[in-house]
Parts: sequence; C-alpha cells; structure tokens
Amino acid sequence: MEKILKNFVFDKNYKKRAIASAVISIFLSLFSVIGQQIETDGRLKIDFISILLFIAFFIIYFVIAFSAYFLFDNMLIKNRLLKFNDYALFFISSGFLFVVYFIFLLGVYPGILAYDADSQFLMYEYKMITEHHPVIHTLLFGYMVDSYSYMDNYNLGAFAYSVIQIILMAFGFSFVTVYVYKKLKNYIFWILSILFYAFFPTILLQVLSATKDSMFLAFMMVTVVLSLVLIDYSEKFFDNKLLVFLWVIAFVFMLILRNNCMYASPFLAVGLLIFAKKRRKQTLILLVVAFALFLIYKEMVVPSIVYKKVDSREKLSVPVQQLDRIYNSEDGDLTVEEEIIIENLLDDGIYFYYPRISDYPKAFMDIDYYNENKSGIHKAYLKIISKNPKIAVESFLENTLGFWYPYSTLALYPDGKGGYWPVKCWEPWFFESKIPFILNYLEIFGESNFIKNNDLAKTFLYPGSFFYLFAIMFGYAIYKKKTSYNVVFLYTFMLLGTYFLGPVALVRYAIYLYAFVPLYFALVSKAKSKNTEL
Repeated sequence: MEKILKNFVFDKNYKKRAIASAVISIFLSLFSVIGQQIETDGRLKIDFISILLFIAFFIIYFVIAFSAYFLFDNMLIKNRLLKFNDYALFFISSGFLFVVYFIFLLGVYPGILAYDADSQFLMYEYKMITEHHPVIHTLLFGYMVDSYSYMDNYNLGAFAYSVIQIILMAFGFSFVTVYVYKKLKNYIFWILSILFYAFFPTILLQVLSATKDSMFLAFMMVTVVLSLVLIDYSEKFFDNKLLVFLWVIAFVFMLILRNNCMYASPFLAVGLLIFAKKRRKQTLILLVVAFALFLIYKEMVVPSIVYKKVDSREKLSVPVQQLDRIYNSEDGDLTVEEEIIIENLLDDGIYFYYPRISDYPKAFMDIDYYNENKSGIHKAYLKIISKNPKIAVESFLENTLGFWYPYSTLALYPDGKGGYWPVKCWEPWFFESKIPFILNYLEIFGESNFIKNNDLAKTFLYPGSFFYLFAIMFGYAIYKKKTSYNVVFLYTFMLLGTYFLGPVALVRYAIYLYAFVPLYFALVSKAKSKNTEL
C-alpha cells in the first residue's frame, strides 16, 4: 500500500499534474460556491462560511482531478481489434443506433414536438418565414409535416420528419464511435460509445425532439471529429476527398442550424489554420470555401425566402433582464429619468420578472422605442449598470445558472417553473404511442418530481455536471498538450458562451457537453507518433 501511494504522488508527472488539478479545482470551487449562493439566495456574498465552502470544494475537486489525471496518465488500454474495416464499423454503429432510435420514436409517435415546432410550422403554413429559426430547417420541417399529413392530422408528417432526423443523428454519432475505436484500437470502448448514444436519457430525448438543435448536434459532432483528424493527420485528411467533402458540408450546416455558432466558429477556424501545419494552404482554402458557401446561403438564398428581418431583441436578452432586475430590486439605484426609460423600453415586461428566464421582458420590449432612442438607451444602460454592478452580475449569473451549476432549478416555462425536458406534443400534434411503456418511461424525465427533487438524478442528468466534466477534461488536454483537443474544446467553450447571452438556460443548448463524453475516451489515449495511422 505504501508503495502504491508513493507511486501515486511522486511519479515523474506529479508536479505538472498537481498544478493542472489545482488550477481547474480553483475554478470549479468558485463556480460551486457562487452557484450555491445564487441558487439559495439569488445574491453574492463573501463571508466565513463561503470561504470554508470554497476550501472544502477545492479539496474535493483537487482529489477528483488529480486522481483522474493520474489514472489517465497510467492507464494501459490493450488492443482489442475487430475484423471490420472503417466503413463496416460505421454502418454497424449507425444501423444499431437507428434501430434503437426508431423503436423509441414509435414509443413517442410522432415524436417529441415542443419548443419551436409549432411556431416553425405556422411560419411555413402562412408563408411568413423569418430567421428567428434556421430557414432551411423551417422549410424542411414544414414541408414534411404538410406533405405527409391528411384530414387535419399532422402526426404522420411530423413522424416522417423525425425519421430523417434520427437517421442524421445516428450517422453523426457514428463518426464519434468509429473515431474512438480508431484512437484506442479497442472494441470495448466502441461498444460503450454506441450504448451511451443509444440509451443515455438526455441524448435520447434530444434525438426524439423535433428541433433544430438536434440536427445541429449531428453536424457539430461530424465537424468536431473531422477537425480532430485534420489537425492530427492533416496529410491523410486532405488525401481523402470524402472526408474533405463531409467536413465542408458538416461545417456549413452547423453554421446554418445555429445562428450563434457563427460567433464561435472563428476560434475553430484559427485553430485549424495554426495547427494543421503540413497542409496550412489547403486548410485555408477549405475554410474559405466553407465560409463562402455559408455566406451565399445567408446573403443570397435566405433574403429571397424570408418575408421580413428579425428585430434585434434576441441579442438584448441579458441587458433587458438586468434592467428588469434592477428596476424590481429594493436595492436598485435609479433616478426618475432612468425609471421612465426602463418603463418605456420594457413596457409590461417590468411586471413579469423571473430571474432565470428573460423571455417576458424580451417579448414585451418596445423595439420601436429602442430603435428610435438607441444611443440614449445605451448610455443610460451603461450608467445604470455602473451604479448597480452587483445586481447586474447577479442577474447574469442567475439567468445562466442552469448551464454551470449542477443543482440549479432549470427554468423552462414562461411562469418560471423548472423542468428537465418537455416530453410533450404541442398542438397541432398529439401522442399516439405505439409502445406505451416507452412513453411512460421517458415521461419520468419530463416534468416529474423524480428529476426536480432528486439531487442524485440532477448530478447525472443536469448540464452543470457535464460542464464540470468538460472543464476537467479540458484541463487534462491542456496539461497533456493535446493540441487538437485544445482547439475543439476552446471552440466548444466559446460556443457555450454565446448561449450565456441568451434568454434562458435550457438543456438542449448544452447538449454537446453530453455528446462529448465518448470523445473523452479518445482524449486519454497515449500520444501517437506522427507516422501512426488513424
């Protein structure tokens, strides 16, 4: 036992490992203390109890991180190869995932249709399409529902769309499973990856939910995997024209399906240019082609379809939420003139303040008043924030709490109630389950108290836990100088940051943090020589 402990603490990498573990533990401890304060009281404070909590969290996270990094450093994964080529592995994986997804889809027939499905269908039906949702997704969803429905029953059309979605998602996840196998050369991890994507509740619910976020996730995972290949094996990547084509398609559709992805994509692009050293010129051409295709779609195709531009209220989610909180706070420092500006700007939104969802102040916002008085409102906002910095910060933290604190109350509905996932069919659709026990099972993860009142369930299912896991693995990638993973992780972190500026923290907005889990298997594989084939 003494020898084991000695090796655990004093192997050759212990100093770097300890520093990496300490740095990540400081951040996670700070998040935990702040999260606990915001969750219980909605306010920040520094007192003796908070300092003790920080120290306690630091010790816990340090032990976890150091132990995990030690395990990763010393883990020997034996080669367990299969007699299948890459294409066979891919189609076995995607075929199995499709069958599982299809069975579960029958259980929630015609699919989980909540979030934006109803508004997108109305846009399509009344030819009033806007960029509030991705245009190409609205067209596809609307066309499928409209074409395969009859006698005011829209279920068959929604089911037809859902089948297309589960095919794409099975393909997207299969890229990850094959990549994991190729890195580790061990079929056990390949199988574990497949099973995770097939049965983990959050992934499964995303697959079955008819929303742009599902298709976005599929294309994002393909982009991530192929970007890892591009950086680590640039010559082999560019010699395979199919991989080049798939990367361009995946990257473009990733941008199309989430508008905010555009703000994070430069971090991925720059990383690819810097670290794909042997094929930098070809990488530049690849990026130029991909961004050019996206701009053609955005600037030429979309304007010919949409009937009007979307106003800028979505981008103002954080400021209007902060103003609403300050206005409704007993501690808010406002002049009469500033109160009038907020009242004119938010209108009835001042009566509907919920700390974790800014949809009401955003929806009630008088956009015409904002556009006519933009300069004055900006100056007033900066002055108000400078006088009330603590309230403004607390507003931002509580609005985003669901993304980064594992035990937060997830805001989901306009009344401010919490929820993990809406297992629902909103009108004009309704559940016609072909396998009722599957619907009953999935409804456990919907609005039931099983999730809301169970801290253990929250630990394994809420976004905050997966953010902490992501942070620990990001730290390991930095510590081990895993260049390709650092690039992908930075891009993903910046993408998550764009959601922090949105109106609410929803599970689907952080779904890629869940989907990354199988990739962590590949991350802990030992460094390979430059001549090693993937």
